[in-house]
Amino acid sequence: MNHWKRFQFFDKQIVKDEENKPAQFGDYKCVTTGRGHIISADNNGNILFLNQDFKPVQEFPAYKNNVFLIYQMKHSYKLVTVGDEAPNSQPIIKIFDLILKNKKGDPSCKKEIKIGLGKNVEIQPTHLTLLEDLTQIAIAFNDGSIIHLRGNLTSDRTINQRFIRNPSKDPINALIFHPKMHNVLFYVTDEEIYSVFIGDREYSHMILDQPGAKESCVSAYEKYGLMIGREDGIHFFTNDMKVASYGLFGQKSSILSHKDYAIIFSHEKSKYTINFYDLTNSFIAFSAPFPLDCKYILYEWGSFYVITTDNKIYQLTEKSLESKFETLFRKNLYDTAITLAHHHQYDANIIMDMVRQYGDHLYSKGDYDGAIERYIKTIGKLEPSYVIKLFLGGDDNRIRNLALYLQELHRQKQSNDEHTTLLLNCYVKLKDEKNLKAFLTQEGKPSFDIETAIRVLRHGKYSTYALQLAELYQEHASYLTIQIEDLKNHRGALDYIKTLNFKEAEESLKKYGKTLLSVIPQETTEFLMKLCTNYVPEKPKVIIKEKKPKAQSLENLQIENMTQEEQRSLLFEKPQPKKEDIQIISNQDILLERQPSARISSAAKEFIDLFVEKPEWLIKFLEFIIKEQPNSEELIYNTLLELYLRDDVIEAQDEIEKEKITKNLRNEALKLLSNPQSNFNEDHGLVLVKMYNFPEGITYMLEKKQLYFEILQSHMKNKNYENIIRSCQKYGNQEKSLWLHALNFFASCEDDCSREIRIILDSVERLNLLEPLLVIQILSRKKKIKFEIVRDFLTKIMSNFNIELKSDKQQIEQSERTREELKEELEVFRTQPFNIQKSICSECDGLLDLPSINFLCGHSFHLRCLTISESECPICSQNFSLALDRKKQLEQKGLNHEDFRKDLDSENGFSKIAEYFGKGLFSQSILEKK
Repeated sequence: MNHWKRFQFFDKQIVKDEENKPAQFGDYKCVTTGRGHIISADNNGNILFLNQDFKPVQEFPAYKNNVFLIYQMKHSYKLVTVGDEAPNSQPIIKIFDLILKNKKGDPSCKKEIKIGLGKNVEIQPTHLTLLEDLTQIAIAFNDGSIIHLRGNLTSDRTINQRFIRNPSKDPINALIFHPKMHNVLFYVTDEEIYSVFIGDREYSHMILDQPGAKESCVSAYEKYGLMIGREDGIHFFTNDMKVASYGLFGQKSSILSHKDYAIIFSHEKSKYTINFYDLTNSFIAFSAPFPLDCKYILYEWGSFYVITTDNKIYQLTEKSLESKFETLFRKNLYDTAITLAHHHQYDANIIMDMVRQYGDHLYSKGDYDGAIERYIKTIGKLEPSYVIKLFLGGDDNRIRNLALYLQELHRQKQSNDEHTTLLLNCYVKLKDEKNLKAFLTQEGKPSFDIETAIRVLRHGKYSTYALQLAELYQEHASYLTIQIEDLKNHRGALDYIKTLNFKEAEESLKKYGKTLLSVIPQETTEFLMKLCTNYVPEKPKVIIKEKKPKAQSLENLQIENMTQEEQRSLLFEKPQPKKEDIQIISNQDILLERQPSARISSAAKEFIDLFVEKPEWLIKFLEFIIKEQPNSEELIYNTLLELYLRDDVIEAQDEIEKEKITKNLRNEALKLLSNPQSNFNEDHGLVLVKMYNFPEGITYMLEKKQLYFEILQSHMKNKNYENIIRSCQKYGNQEKSLWLHALNFFASCEDDCSREIRIILDSVERLNLLEPLLVIQILSRKKKIKFEIVRDFLTKIMSNFNIELKSDKQQIEQSERTREELKEELEVFRTQPFNIQKSICSECDGLLDLPSINFLCGHSFHLRCLTISESECPICSQNFSLALDRKKQLEQKGLNHEDFRKDLDSENGFSKIAEYFGKGLFSQSILEKK
């Protein structure tokens, strides 16, 4: 320990009184500190409280005779004392509460416990130790005996007291509870060091070491348990063994453990020295001489107080951490400062700045290896560009250090693309193939950005190296880019895509499909057919377990002086593993490179744009899709229909071949249009056939959409009289106006169309499509027309009118007779008596008796057979209600102008008006309502 670095991290000064003279510490019997007090006891049984000037500020009598021992609790304001009230009397333990006061203003005594010594009352207590929760107290006596008290010492009425046997019976120099193991008690004599395990009913002794130590050279030590100072050094003990020793020879007057410090007051001849050993950070924090030997070493108010034998008081105050760091930095002891900062849990940013300063110091001294080691520790806190600027552009040694820093930067996931690029360039410049391969083929998840590494390798024209790196880490996009753009191996790229799972294969085809179609259209189209119908990856490759590392195939790559041809041959010529390198494995151990994905298919419409330069292959692709998936989307059918109608899809050598191809495609288009399973958009299809002038298709689509007038118009445009008549005959029942349009057309036509007009007039007459007068007006526009055509038409019309007129007259005569009969009957009811001779109830068919109800309609009822609310004949009222409802409906219809107007527009207007008059809808009552 003497070779440790020495510092003066404490300020030493003598405590002075008010007259600026050295203060004197009194001759006290025992002293304790804690909770902002230095407490002492005199020889008269009094307890004294000292202030920071070591002057008594309070005094109270604790015992009538002596105070032997005192202890201030460290975590509460309680003072534990041991004393007696009379000579040769039983010692008493008293527990004082320093907060609560009695009537005299002195601390209140909360508990008194008499120590049961029996008849052996002449012995005196010499040492006291206790637990902070006041559940155990141990007291040693001058005859070597120990008494142990256990229980809740502040509240239990009776306390368990037992003697602990001292095997040596030597006087005890120190008594200490283990700081952490509360069931272990240490005691020290001149000859031995003991530990006692405190059980429920018995005590187990163990000799830890020999010899022992004197009273002032024993202290509790938080980390282990016990610290002992002897001439040969400092020793540390746990509950059952010695765990550490430091060789520190010389006489020791006193030792004290406080936090990380072992404070040792030693003397050699007439020289007295105090040393603060920082056991955690391995340096001497303070060392100072003293004129006389030590009497007490106390700690309170943040300072240490050394009381020498002449009762002078020396205050040792620890310097601040900032002051310590300033001293360490001035001496360039950065490692010690960093260790100290870590121990005191300094802010991580401040510690990293210290590490950075340490690295700067080593860099300025030319120790680049040591500097880069410190800079590596700052990763995550220090900006990497700071270190890179220092080492960039130097000699190979500094570039090698830079590579180490960048490699660690990648390992800690703190790198970016520029760092990856710089690291790879460092390896190339150093020709460090071993580290380059190790970096690129590291096990587990890579610490660098794969895309950046591949980009750098491609830029350096190491395409094969980049290709295998992309394959190793399954960077499919990079792999395909290298195959297609660098190596021009389109077929190899397509083969690779075939092994990917569905999603990856779909994305790859969308990105590279157009390029592949331009070079290998047949293979690419066939693969697209599989992808869009029932995609299953190609047979997976079988990986044979080898004894070599995973990336062994890269080990023999030479990145220098390799041509593109050599790289390509290295890629495609895969070496066979040696027989001795192959392990025989079971079928269950065979690793499949890729597992087949579920049977799913992609949407064919997403790949149509890939065929922009290959329409002939798009036809084959879409035909296959429609065949396999008849319910495909409209876009598929619409696109295929357009391809069929175009005349530039397939290149032809001459016009004859072109005409033949066009005819075949138009036939396919017509088949597609007429196929009931086709799912094309009808409006779009009609536009296409018109745009590409496909007559058969136009007729079919117009007929399918029931656009009969447009069909008729097309025939009229071409003056195809036969087709005009056929169209009217075919669609006239669905659209009767076709006949009228045809009549107007032929009436305006200059050609002789007597046959067509005759056919049309027959249909007009048969279907009653138009008034005869209007027909005559239409035909009058035609200059040359035979009268016999009109005569036959009018003759049929007049004949039909005569038949209708005769029928109407008969119906009128019948209605007049019925009206007269009803009128006469009504007059009889009004003017003549009505004889009721009904003897049977019309409801129950029983004999009619009184009381009864008779109606003028001729029906009679028992009064009991009718409800009270019935004021009309229940038999006749139903028919009468129907007649009233019908009348109301007709009146409502007469008030509905919109329906009347529609009827006039849709049918013969004169007939509709006559019908309204006949139903009385223009009567005076309805007109008044209007």
